[in-house]
Amino acid sequence: MPLRVAWPHETQMFTPWLAANIDKLAAAIGIPLVVLGAEAQVDGLVADLLARNLRDGTLVLIESQLEPADLLHLGQIVAYQAGLNARTVIWIAAGFKEPYLSAIRWLNATTPSSFAFFAVRVRALRIGASEIAPAFDVLESPDVVSRTMLRVALKGAPKLTSANPLGAFWSQFLERYSDEAARSRQLGERCRWRTTLGEIVVGQQVQERCIRVFVRGRDGVAISTVVMLLAPHREALEAKLGASLTIENGCVAAAKGLEVETADPANWSAMADWLRTQSGNYETVLRSTLESLVPGGKRQKRKESLSERSSAEAARITRQLQATTTG
Repeated sequence: MPLRVAWPHETQMFTPWLAANIDKLAAAIGIPLVVLGAEAQVDGLVADLLARNLRDGTLVLIESQLEPADLLHLGQIVAYQAGLNARTVIWIAAGFKEPYLSAIRWLNATTPSSFAFFAVRVRALRIGASEIAPAFDVLESPDVVSRTMLRVALKGAPKLTSANPLGAFWSQFLERYSDEAARSRQLGERCRWRTTLGEIVVGQQVQERCIRVFVRGRDGVAISTVVMLLAPHREALEAKLGASLTIENGCVAAAKGLEVETADPANWSAMADWLRTQSGNYETVLRSTLESLVPGGKRQKRKESLSERSSAEAARITRQLQATTTG
């Protein structure tokens, strides 16, 4: 449904609706929000909505348009962000051409990590005589993986050597599992991606005191699109993955982590085993679930047994790592 049919007037209809339904936008980007006010004044300019991030108390600027993104609004979000000292900027539009998505990626790559820029496409859906159901698709977000990847592109790829602890870990990971070089690809210092079924990626990530796996969309695919695709299988997926199919930070879902001292080389073998086993289990479960609509017979049963064995192995390695960390 055309947005102008759903909301004929942006300021009088869409902005008040968005303020009253801010929880829907918050769920899409993975940040809890509370609206502070509409039509915020900035040096003679008027910003659509001002909100607060309930997680850290910082200001959030929300600028929307019911037409495709344009240069005027790109300039406005930069001016409003500076004038209001907002830490998060959410740009909502009917669509985004690549130059505008590139601009948001550039802002996320070059600004300090305390700032966040989102490009969100809004759609209006209606089936029959039902009420209008808006959909928010997060097309660009300041996730850690993309921020690291873009900064690598701007500054040059990091050298994965023993002088770089994360590089040393990933080198050991690839030595331990040589086929991972073909199964996954490195993105920055902390993460590797596996492509599962075209648009879906399984991520392997190392943080300061945690390792984790997660699901996200490949480049250019919104996480909301991935979750919508997986939603019919939600209950089965969550049971097999041991993770909730909810969106975090506007970019990943089904995140599953394990606390461990990642800087200690004594933990690296067990960390590699956990990441390998968990990501393998994620891939097996996702492939099995998404292909379940195609008659599979014995092939499908075999996939299920592989998933069960992967889950058991993941549990064993988790117990081993937890014992190492607490011992």
